[in-house]
Amino acid sequence: MICCFFHGNAPLGLEVLAPSIAKMPNLTSLNIDTFMHNETLSNVSRTITAVTEMLHQKTNLQSLVLPDITCDLRRETLDAAKDVYGPLGEVLLGMDSLRKLFCDIEPFSLVFKDLLPDEVTRGVRGKRSKLEVLEYVRELRRQGTVPCSMLRLLVIGMGEAGKTCLQRALFNEKGLTVAIALDDRTVAIDTHLSWKPAGEALTFTVWDFAGQP
Repeated sequence: MICCFFHGNAPLGLEVLAPSIAKMPNLTSLNIDTFMHNETLSNVSRTITAVTEMLHQKTNLQSLVLPDITCDLRRETLDAAKDVYGPLGEVLLGMDSLRKLFCDIEPFSLVFKDLLPDEVTRGVRGKRSKLEVLEYVRELRRQGTVPCSMLRLLVIGMGEAGKTCLQRALFNEKGLTVAIALDDRTVAIDTHLSWKPAGEALTFTVWDFAGQP
């Protein structure tokens, strides 16, 4: 087992240690204990690159504690951050023997780039463990994925509850609607085959059901 504790210039310390630890293929436990909060992307890049080098070909590693990192990301640095975090995700995916993973790298979703849906990303901050997320991504890789940009939206509820008003407000650029006249109420089902909200990649088929008894 190797424990690395850093106070001060963590990126430099990790860069110095990385080549030596990379030459230990039979290592079973590694604890990299350092705190880096609201760091610049440059320092995070140096740290994660060094950690990724340490973990290369660590197929026997069973316990891993990664640094506690939060990065001050802005929209213009997000794509660059994905390129920094991504190689670490690839290394973790290859560590099948890993049984304990403590990782406070945020945002953790960037480690797997765009593979994690929002539900899984939110779960990482809650009850879902990092190992569960790791296995989820492995399963995605095994099964293969097909992107889906077409969804069905069903509007269902009691009569005169405002279902059609809601549907019309969604379609209105300003989100406005008016009361529905008695003769204009929905009978059976009104279908709208293609609705794409402004600025979104998803397209919806909208089914507006008549009032339910």
